[in-house]
Amino acid sequence: MFRRLFHVTALTLFAFFFIALSSRAQTENSTAFSDLGVEYQFGESFTFSATITTENPVDAINLTLRQPEGGSSIVLEVDADLFGNISKTYEIEAKDHFAPFTMIEYWFTASTENGTQIQSEKATFTYADNRYTWQSLDDADGYSVYWVEGDLAFGQSVKDAIYNHFDQFNQYIDLPTPETLRIYLYPTTSALQSALDLTNARWVGGHADPIEGIILASIPAGFDQALEVKRQIPHEIVHVQLYLAMQENYANLPSWFSEGLASLAEQHTSSEYQPILQAGWDNQEIIPFEKLCQSFPTSSDQAALAYAQVDSFTRYLFTNYGKIGLESLLEAYTSGHTCENGVSTALGTDLQTLQANWETATLDTTQANGLSTEAAAWLVLLVLLLALPTGVIILQNNRKNPNATNPANN
Repeated sequence: MFRRLFHVTALTLFAFFFIALSSRAQTENSTAFSDLGVEYQFGESFTFSATITTENPVDAINLTLRQPEGGSSIVLEVDADLFGNISKTYEIEAKDHFAPFTMIEYWFTASTENGTQIQSEKATFTYADNRYTWQSLDDADGYSVYWVEGDLAFGQSVKDAIYNHFDQFNQYIDLPTPETLRIYLYPTTSALQSALDLTNARWVGGHADPIEGIILASIPAGFDQALEVKRQIPHEIVHVQLYLAMQENYANLPSWFSEGLASLAEQHTSSEYQPILQAGWDNQEIIPFEKLCQSFPTSSDQAALAYAQVDSFTRYLFTNYGKIGLESLLEAYTSGHTCENGVSTALGTDLQTLQANWETATLDTTQANGLSTEAAAWLVLLVLLLALPTGVIILQNNRKNPNATNPANN
């Protein structure tokens, strides 16, 4: 009798438990999102849409959007009409920092009166710059090139620059080869800067997003377009490679070394670097490298000088310390050493001394002028020493034959 009562009680409790679960599941399943979509105008606004189906009163509906590779989420309140249609327009603000051609993720969440939260699937889209019509060159190699102006030969020249870089750059330092790259080429510098929303760095002509493997560059049509391809594309690829080599320690890499290695990769070095560098030295405006650890100057003139300096300085390091020296520096920064301590650890000298040595070897012409003056003095002395015996001989000959040089006596 007791056993039967126990079984009945257990079955009753199980039935109540099952009914409660079924009721909860029915409540959750009776609310669902579908038909998620988005339209946008680059740099201006997003318009998100969806449909919600529910049999239960809904207290609130929210839209969440974010870039998967970092950045803060944006949560917006949205409303549905009587038919469950949702439409929400969000005006893009400068603080949002939605990077061009990156993935943006979004989803909807509904809160019902009984406290249940229902979330839609997470949808993604590529935030492409739809102000332009892009041509493309996609291959199975994982490297895609997109451009606005120019023919297929222009796109192929970028491909060639990619492979030439991988063939040549390992003479300086060994870095991982990216599995994928997406390269977008804007027709003008102003178009690129507009995409990046840059208001205080008008000198920027290229940009790399190493986490996403995206490169943006401005390479206008013109007589030097082929040279700019060989300069800009390898430069930006190095930033992607450095991230692959350093991963989470990439932010520890000093700006002067990162940009120096990228300049070293340029298959065509800017002809403007040397006169800018010499003018900086003549005007006593050379920037201490410890001031280029965190970032570069924002003014055009100072930024140009900084690039000219790091190009020359990194070449000096390679000439004097070789490939092993550059790799030791990279290893030190990957291990977490500071900007200045990394130099001491890898090269056995401090950054200030290293800069002084570079300046003496590359820019200081006073020693060379001193050597030239000294050499000229020795040359004059040598000429006098050689001329003196010759003069004595001529005088002796004249004394022996005084009429030999007097035409009147002939």
